[in-house]
Amino acid sequence: MSNHAVILLDSITSTGNRFTTFILPRFPRCLLAELNTHRALSRNAESSRAIPVEKRIQKIVQDPYIPSFTRNQKGMVGLSLTENETAFAVNVWQQAMQEAVAHLWFRVSEHRKCHFHGVRFVPPFDCARNAQACRRFARLE
Repeated sequence: MSNHAVILLDSITSTGNRFTTFILPRFPRCLLAELNTHRALSRNAESSRAIPVEKRIQKIVQDPYIPSFTRNQKGMVGLSLTENETAFAVNVWQQAMQEAVAHLWFRVSEHRKCHFHGVRFVPPFDCARNAQACRRFARLE
C-alpha cells in the first residue's frame, strides 16, 4: 500500500480562513509522535490497544512499514544506498519484524493478559490510520 493523503473536506470560511481535513490511511506508527508535535493540527489516530492482537499481527505481516534507508553521514539527509545495501537493510528490517511478531505471538499464546505490553514490540513495523485537520498549513513549513 502506498503512502498518500486523502482530502475529506477543504473549505474556506466566511472570514477567508482555509480549513482542510484529511486522512493518512497508512501513516507509520513510529513517526506518529513527530507528527503530533505540530500544534496547528487537530488529530485523531487509531488506537493500537483497540485492535485485537491477532488482527494487528496479520496486518503487520501482510503490509509492514519498511522505511527508506540511507547511508549515515553528518547532517539531516543521508546518501542513497546501492541496490545491494538497500536489499541488505530491508532484509535486516524484515528479520527484526519477524522476531518481534514471533515474540508477541508467543506472549499472547502464553497468557492473554499481556495485550497492552505485548503490542509495544511491533510499532516500528506498523502503520496507523490517522485523521488530521488544519487551518494554517503555513505554520507547518
